[in-house]
Amino acid sequence: QCWSLDATSLPLADWIQKQPAQDPREAMSHLTETISDRLGREYSDAYEEAQLAVRMVDWLVAAEGCQNFRPAAAAALLASDSLWLPLRRRLLLIVLLLLLLLLQLRRIL
Repeated sequence: QCWSLDATSLPLADWIQKQPAQDPREAMSHLTETISDRLGREYSDAYEEAQLAVRMVDWLVAAEGCQNFRPAAAAALLASDSLWLPLRRRLLLIVLLLLLLLLQLRRIL
């Protein structure tokens, strides 16, 4: 499994599914306020990261069009250093700008 949680699922449902207890009621008996608070924070952070990824893909499609993301074109792009390097630089710049924006927002809030 690549992720420790499923940000597309309800936190409690995902947590119950991962508990050793077969019966959801038994799993719920082990849920504490501390666990519930931690789940809320973890899923909130994971959801924000998923939304950021979606927005980045939206921007890439808006900037580059859909043709570059079709399987054959994407495979050629990823296999080519000369084509991938400019895209990596652009993505790195975007990530750095987003990080700076997040830092500014945290200062404001």
